[in-house]
Parts: sequence; C-alpha cells; structure tokens
Amino acid sequence: MKRHAPSAIAAFILIAIVAAPTSAEAKPWIASADGVEVNWASLTARFDGLATSGLGDREGLKGLERTAWRNGYEKAGPALDRILRDQFVALGMQDHWRENGDETLAKARDQVKKSVKSLSATFFASGAIEVSMEAALQAGFANALQRTGAGNRNSGLSSRDSGGGLILKVPVNAGPSVAFWIVDPTGKVLFDPGHVSGAVLAQGSMGRWFRGESKDELTRITGKKPETLVVSEVRTGNRLVVDPTRFGLLREETLRALSEGKVALVAP
Repeated sequence: MKRHAPSAIAAFILIAIVAAPTSAEAKPWIASADGVEVNWASLTARFDGLATSGLGDREGLKGLERTAWRNGYEKAGPALDRILRDQFVALGMQDHWRENGDETLAKARDQVKKSVKSLSATFFASGAIEVSMEAALQAGFANALQRTGAGNRNSGLSSRDSGGGLILKVPVNAGPSVAFWIVDPTGKVLFDPGHVSGAVLAQGSMGRWFRGESKDELTRITGKKPETLVVSEVRTGNRLVVDPTRFGLLREETLRALSEGKVALVAP
C-alpha cells in the first residue's frame, strides 16, 4: 500500500463514544469526532480527504489525489490535536501538557505520520476524488503511556507465555484510554502503569476496548482461558475500582498477562 506523511496529525484519542451495538457479541469500541473515527480495539484512526476537479489538473489524477490527501490531513489535524490534549487531562497530566504540549504534540505527529496509508480512492464522474486513510496509533500512544510512568518497575513475574489474559468488565460510562490504574474502594492502588512491560509501551496501550462480550471476538487479545474482573466504578484519573479480594485471587499467569497488556476492557 502507498504511504504518505500527513501535515498535521496527533496520536492520542479520547473522543465521544458512538452508540453501543444491539448485538450481545463483542464489537470494537468505535468513537467519532469531527470526521475522525477511532477503533480502540485495533488502535487505528480513519479519516477522509476530498478534492474537486481543477485543484490538481496540472498533474492529472495523481495531483488531484495528493490534494485530497492534503485536505484530509488539514481536516483531521485540529480534531486530533484537541483529542490528544483531552487524553493527557484525563490521565491527570495537565501540568505536563501546559509545559510541554507543543513538543509532545510534535513527537506524536512524527510517529503517527509514518504509519498513514491509503485504504481506497474513489473517483467521481464530476472529476472529484475522495481518499480514505488510516493511521496506526500505537507509536504515538506510547508517548502518553510513558508519561504515566509505565515500565518503571518490574512486575516481578517471569516473561514466559501467560496462557490466559484478563477481561475487565467496565461500567457503561467508562471511556477508552491508553492507561489505567486498578484500585480498591479505598483508593489503594493494586496495579498501575509502572508495572507494565516494554511490550506494552511498544503497543501503546494497556489494553484494547470493546462493547459487548463474545469469547470468540476477544480470544486474540486475551487468549482462550482469560479470567474476568468486574470494575464497579471508574474514578477521576482512570482509576478502575475492583474488589480487592477478587483481585488477590487472580492467577499468576493472569497478573503476568495484565503486565503484558493482554487485557480486553469490555463495556455493555
């Protein structure tokens, strides 16, 4: 596939959630804002660019296609910039954003622009062209994840294959994010980003987000024998409240999978 570099694109996504599917099966958590669609299960963003006849006539259809790409970048850029800022705020990193926002944004754009690819190009009889694009967000997400202190401490668990992951059942009002803290009802931290592995930093998120639940759909994330943990509420700063007794009963391989990001976060 062709690869192009957008002139303006950011990497961290926290946007309005679209309606949940009517099916009981797990569906990727899709969120949309200002023409940008984010899939929180695959960690990708999609957006379109449009150009009309005459804008690229000197170079023919290729020039028109490049113009459509450029228009798509310009359209997506401001929305993604705002979403990036909102993600940092949700993670409790307002001070970092105030002091380093421009630099952070530039790094995120540089990482994500390398991944953008063309999905399709539609030519119309009028001479217009519409290009559909997709960006992989993992590398850009890693910047925000690092700012949470991810990977600073060893989990103390061996790196052999975990054999089974973890399903976190979150409330309907939860919002997808790159990082989370698991706490008990008193606020005591049971698991935090500092205990995740380098593999989690590379993939850019501590877990993948879904709506509804179906073991077949989640297997690729959690394996065939995941354990399940119910989140009773989500507090400010992405603190997921769970029963500490139930957390203490999780298998060692499940805790290892948690540290490796083999987690599916599922909302109704």
